[in-house]
Order: sequence, then C-alpha cells, then structure tokens
Amino acid sequence: MVRRGEEAVLFPFGFGLSSTTYEYSGISITSGDTTAVLFNVQNSGSHAGTEIAKIYASLPEASGEPPKRLIG
Repeated sequence: MVRRGEEAVLFPFGFGLSSTTYEYSGISITSGDTTAVLFNVQNSGSHAGTEIAKIYASLPEASGEPPKRLIG
C-alpha cells in the first residue's frame, strides 16, 4: 500500500538476494594492450540460482580517481 506523499517501492526487501552459494576458481589474469580476467563460477549450494560476477580495478592514489572502478 502506498500512502499519500510516499513513492512506491521499486525493489522489495531481499530482492536480488540469492538463497544459494557460489565458488570462484581458476582465476587467471593476462595483461598487455588489453587485460583479460578468466575464472570459473560454480553453484556450490543446494538451490538453483544466478550469479553476476563483477571485476573492479584499483588505480594508484596519485591518479586522483576513485580507489576502485567497475570494469567488467
């Protein structure tokens, strides 16, 4: 129920949370003109689920950029 002056909730409590667990393995990084990050993700829990992996890069503090940047 939405009351006057309140906005509807876009995502209910717990939305997007998984009821299972995942294991990451076989991580390898190759760098050059471009950088490639490869790894395996396996559902290690007892329920079906979906995992979205994220790759962050850290830049030197002297760069004046945020400490971490989502790159993939």
